[in-house]
Amino acid sequence: SVYSVCVDPNDGVTAYVGMDGGDRVAKSTDGGATWQASGSGIQAGLLVSEIVVHPGNPSRVLCATSAYSGGSDQGLYRSTDGGASWALVTELSDTQVTRISFAHDSSPVALVSTQNQGLWRSTDSGDTWQSTGPGLNSTRVFDLATDGTASPVLFAATDCSLVDGGGIYRSTDLGQSWIAINNGLHAGLVSIALDPDDPAVILGSTNDSGCDGVFISADHGETWRFTAPSDDWVGDLVATEPDSGQTVYLAGWQLHKSVDGGHSWMSTTDTIPHSRFSFLAFDESDPTRLFLSARNSHCLYRSTDAALTWEEVLDRDPTAGLWVDRADPG
Repeated sequence: SVYSVCVDPNDGVTAYVGMDGGDRVAKSTDGGATWQASGSGIQAGLLVSEIVVHPGNPSRVLCATSAYSGGSDQGLYRSTDGGASWALVTELSDTQVTRISFAHDSSPVALVSTQNQGLWRSTDSGDTWQSTGPGLNSTRVFDLATDGTASPVLFAATDCSLVDGGGIYRSTDLGQSWIAINNGLHAGLVSIALDPDDPAVILGSTNDSGCDGVFISADHGETWRFTAPSDDWVGDLVATEPDSGQTVYLAGWQLHKSVDGGHSWMSTTDTIPHSRFSFLAFDESDPTRLFLSARNSHCLYRSTDAALTWEEVLDRDPTAGLWVDRADPG
């Protein structure tokens, strides 16, 4: 299956996808038209759940891996040559990494969240890592987000009940300490998105205890209200920039789109075979160009018109563990 997709923020043309079995990582240098295997060094039997490129250094790439049965080879992998080769980060081996975030394009600070060991922080762009998170009352952290400013504010989402430390946390010191901002939340969160033009606006998706939908805050997370795009499973939440930060996408059994900051939603994937859409990425230089990964149909889809239409650009053969480049099926 295709589990994750990433567009390099340095050029908007290079893209990566993370998969399971076979090659595990594929890379495109032409906007997704063609793909090449790029997973050397990542152990067999792992699935790649996220890939992130440093916003100021395209050679430095981090990816999160996990194994269905666990093991010391799963965890965080690092590449310093643009994905040509990978090495397991020793401090984060045998760890289920859920999200990776670089604080800023000119900052060496990076953070990863994990499902079983809380937050980890690097101050050298991912070379070394230390456990962090004072004030964070949960070790099950599912998402990270930064407002992208020169003095970034960071947010962490935890997917568990509020009485067990779930909800959303904020840090103003690059992840060294955290405070809960849960007033109005009644469920844990699995994904966060920030309005790129208004740092006061934060969105968080949840599928906790049958509460499938999105919480929205307009005051830096001090208070929240709930909106439900549908009654189906929801997951990855991404805000883009074409309409002053008002366009938001929510991946789940469908891909939902909002053009009013999450107040109302519409489906944008009616023409795609029914699937579970696990990850969405967009070109920061052209937010109308999107990539969408689908687990159940083993495919990667691309849109060049802000999700009005989609084309299949990568297909995995689940029986052979191989992927087929739709631009060159031979």
